Amino acid sequence: MPDRTDAAGAMAETILGLRETVRREPLRPEAHFQLANALISNGSGVEAAGALHRTLALVPSFTGAWNNLGILHTMRSRLPAAAVALHRAIAADPAGHDGWNN
Repeated sequence: MPDRTDAAGAMAETILGLRETVRREPLRPEAHFQLANALISNGSGVEAAGALHRTLALVPSFTGAWNNLGILHTMRSRLPAAAVALHRAIAADPAGHDGWNN
């Protein structure tokens, strides 16, 4: 069974790789989104919010980014900002389930 230091090292390596991808392909919204998700998993919420905002600057209707930004704001007890982000997720994909379920 891998220990926590192995998992932390693997996450750090993943984040470094995603940062490099974002550096090489700054107009690729999926790269910013994946970086944000890795940063959220790593407990780096402020930096993750920045990556989500960069995703949304590239694709304003990116439902997953709005949803994850809403969840991140909720985790940080920023409920008005969470409500705005989740409403944007719903507006981007009214038939989707993410915004409605969060």
